[in-house]
Amino acid sequence: MLNILLFAILFAFVGTRNGRVLLMKTLRAPLSETPFSVRRVLTVNSYLAPLFFRRAMIYAATYPLTQAEKSWIHHISEASWNGVWIAPNLKDVKQAQEIAPEQDLVILYIHGGGFTEGYSYMYMDTFQTIIRKLKNKHNMRASILSLEYNLSPEHTWPTASTEALDCYRYLIHDLGISPSKVILAGDSAGGNLVATTLLRLKDRQDDDLPPLPLPAGAVLLCPWLDLTAQAFPAMHDTITPKMLDAFKARYLTNANQMQDPLVSPMYGDFSRIRCPFFVAYGSQEILKPSIETFIANIKRDGCDVTVLRGKENTTHNWLITSLMATSRAVYERDCQAYIDWMATTIQQ
Repeated sequence: MLNILLFAILFAFVGTRNGRVLLMKTLRAPLSETPFSVRRVLTVNSYLAPLFFRRAMIYAATYPLTQAEKSWIHHISEASWNGVWIAPNLKDVKQAQEIAPEQDLVILYIHGGGFTEGYSYMYMDTFQTIIRKLKNKHNMRASILSLEYNLSPEHTWPTASTEALDCYRYLIHDLGISPSKVILAGDSAGGNLVATTLLRLKDRQDDDLPPLPLPAGAVLLCPWLDLTAQAFPAMHDTITPKMLDAFKARYLTNANQMQDPLVSPMYGDFSRIRCPFFVAYGSQEILKPSIETFIANIKRDGCDVTVLRGKENTTHNWLITSLMATSRAVYERDCQAYIDWMATTIQQ
């Protein structure tokens, strides 16, 4: 009888949608309440797990549980790329495309994950926060198109970079959205893809017919910009040099590719890129030296750069997911900084 009762309880949790949602909420709740020092150690050590397991765990920890969240997400599949439109009060992807040219701001977002993991709507909490704060504080209507680029090692460089460019072209050419309304944004490896997309746009400005102009701005959150780097500061970050080595081995087929500016935009020429940048990095981030060098380089190239230097022992990607922040208050404060920057950039 006890075995039957236990099976019935297990089936109630796992065998029904409401049960699975309740189970996942129960499992996730302690994670957000766990001290950040413990979360950081868990994150670092999780990289010892096989890639397929890490991908599954990231999905389990972040995928939307409620219908209220899911109703914001509308999948789109094009010939050369996939993604999701994220906005409230929409019926389907067709409506998302129809309203996009009328929005005050369209954000093309590219997620991080070392080019090997993560997915397009794993930051739903932040995406919803961005759209709501733009509306409530700045009276701006915004949509987010988050790119579902193909991951490595199944798809190596330059696949993701090409998909990012094609996705931007879709916004400008296919939907007819003014570049003055579009901001490219990305974290970590996604920040790399934002920077390389700008370089590719610069090189194609004289070739594409019709022309493909630069966007209104670019947001780089804890970007991974120099894949050639070998020396890193000894800091208590959520990423390690060994992780970066594993990511590079999966992303590139030839070590010589690391010096290509379309792989390591640290070495790119941004002198003809006249759109403003917002660049953020944490105080405990091992990528800090390369990010600071990149900032100096693009300032030298004449770019307009706003910099957010994290405080309070902030680590990699603290301002795109609260799970990586030392506190919810720090996450919300610094998230607000780039939201305000995007609003100001579009309104200028």
